[in-house]
Amino acid sequence: MKKFFMAVICLLSLVLIFAACADNQAPAPAATNEVVSEAPVADENLGDAPAEETHADYNGTEPPEPETLEGEPAEQVYTWDGHVYQIFSDNAFPPFHMLNLDTGEFYGFDVDLIEAIAADQGFQIERHHVGFSAAMGHLEAGTADGMIAGMSITEERRERFDFSDGYFVAGQILVVPAGSPIQGFADLTGETVAVKIGTVGAIYGETMAEEHGFDLIFFEDSPMMYSAIIMGSVAAAIEDRPVIEFAIYQGNLALETRGDTLNPRYYGFAVRRGEFPELIGMFNQGLANLRASGYYYEILARYGLGN
Repeated sequence: MKKFFMAVICLLSLVLIFAACADNQAPAPAATNEVVSEAPVADENLGDAPAEETHADYNGTEPPEPETLEGEPAEQVYTWDGHVYQIFSDNAFPPFHMLNLDTGEFYGFDVDLIEAIAADQGFQIERHHVGFSAAMGHLEAGTADGMIAGMSITEERRERFDFSDGYFVAGQILVVPAGSPIQGFADLTGETVAVKIGTVGAIYGETMAEEHGFDLIFFEDSPMMYSAIIMGSVAAAIEDRPVIEFAIYQGNLALETRGDTLNPRYYGFAVRRGEFPELIGMFNQGLANLRASGYYYEILARYGLGN
């Protein structure tokens, strides 16, 4: 009974950590212009986006988008023509998109990045935080000029959208209790590993379980999965790398990551195919400049990313 109450307390603490993300708002870069945010919309407002579209729409068979992490500032080829770009985004994808409940403002890595790029390149934007699927629906319908929402670059999506250079490498990673001797999947034979239902991590976990001889247990959400690791009911978990990095950074959880990023894929800024080539060009120019100046890495550090 004592262990049961300890597990309940731990689970409640993890839920509170996730709910409190919005209370610790990171400082925003200098704004290019006053921006507009829309209130979160219900999941049924999907526009024309296919139902299967998700952040992690990647099956591990495509190579990651090439990305230059360091280098010289970009040559200024594209310039702003005065159009105020309507940028649509997610409304709940920590640490890329989060709502500060006190101020009603959205913040996160994607938000800080697009604002910094707009400031660097001298163009103006209005942001609309409507959810991932809804944002994609607006982009396909032409009511959005661009979309930044932790969107994986895939060959299928290239048929509909033009993408920027990859601005963040994502994927899954192995998570273990702090101080665990486990270094990789080879150390999990005979153990139980946690995954989340319906995720790329779960699909990858099934392959690894068959290869290395461990069992899987499925959870509905991340807090329950983290609680299971901390309480010792599972030996490890497979989780989205940026999500767990931010959770550890924000909540001081007794968890650690092991090994390299699994199923690496790049997030990209997107426009409708054939439209706004100057916006893609300015995004790439600004991204290169931010990396060259080091400010890109400052934004990463705000959210515990890239450790």
